[in-house]
Amino acid sequence: MTAPLSCEYQLLVELLAAIDHTDVPDEIAGCDEPAAFSTFVVRKRDGLDVELFVRTCAGHDEQFHALGGYARSIRLRQPTPDPS
Repeated sequence: MTAPLSCEYQLLVELLAAIDHTDVPDEIAGCDEPAAFSTFVVRKRDGLDVELFVRTCAGHDEQFHALGGYARSIRLRQPTPDPS
């Protein structure tokens, strides 16, 4: 049996900070919760469209849906580990 995939919300925060040329918040920490969703995040800004899929736990998925500045954030199916 394979271990459940973990929440990777901090990767989204780090990637968006790199794209925006801003600092990553000091208080960001990893999440040990199992991933409940593959969340599709679309952010549109002048001259920049970003489309990302991020594995998130239920709590971080809710946080992304509540954030402003996104064209949409879509909750997709529960992620499954690669069988290989």
